[in-house]
Amino acid sequence: MRGKLIYILLFVISSAVAQDARSILQEMNKQISQIKRVSYEFYNQERIDGKLLEARQLVVMQNSPLSIYALMQGPKKGSEILFKKGVNGDQVLFSPNGNFPYVNMNLDPLGSTIRDNNHHTIFELGYGHFKTILSKSLIEDDVKCKVVNETIFDGHEVYVITVDMPYEVNTIKNLGSQKVREYAQLNGLNEYKIMELNDLDFGEVLTVGKSYRLPNHYAKTIEIVVGKALHLPLSIKVYDERGLYEKYVFKNVKINEKVDAEKLNVKNLGKA
Repeated sequence: MRGKLIYILLFVISSAVAQDARSILQEMNKQISQIKRVSYEFYNQERIDGKLLEARQLVVMQNSPLSIYALMQGPKKGSEILFKKGVNGDQVLFSPNGNFPYVNMNLDPLGSTIRDNNHHTIFELGYGHFKTILSKSLIEDDVKCKVVNETIFDGHEVYVITVDMPYEVNTIKNLGSQKVREYAQLNGLNEYKIMELNDLDFGEVLTVGKSYRLPNHYAKTIEIVVGKALHLPLSIKVYDERGLYEKYVFKNVKINEKVDAEKLNVKNLGKA
């Protein structure tokens, strides 16, 4: 009888912790939804052709009208990009500031040039992308969330939460004809992972009647470090069947009225 009571208590405690993890992530998503403008120092690692490539940049974003600015800290330190919805034909303004190709350019935000050695487009910068992914995952019963630690990260008190998904890669045929990006967004998947599994390029279309290797979830595990005061992610690690696939760290995060919006002014591009 005593053993049964202990088992029941452990089950209740385990359920409470799991619920706490979901509640923290839901509160995080709610906070992300309230962001109108954000700036941060962005550090990322992404596995490209079997190697983890690193980049650092300063980012400023505004939701409406959608505006995105990034100043590279490495590689190509000093290069800048600026996208403003409805301006410049919705092309990205690129200022190399002494880096190759040495002249300002207009780039397709979904094109291969700006996406070279990157998993995502500039539209996935910020928190919105992972908010969407987690919103889809948190409503699924077979997705397990757990607070694995409470610690200090970059000077902030944080929760460390893991989101485990029943991830697998299957061969699927008879998909409707649609671009890889559209299929990934519709199903909450990683566009680059689908491209990688099927040797596809940016902008390619999934062909009717052809077989493709496709994951059933965004990742095997996502580890999220959530600031207790900010209620925002300070670190996101994404794991697939081979290990670490993506890592994103957000430092010196400022939101809304605390953000200097001058970087979003076209006239200031090239003056970094």
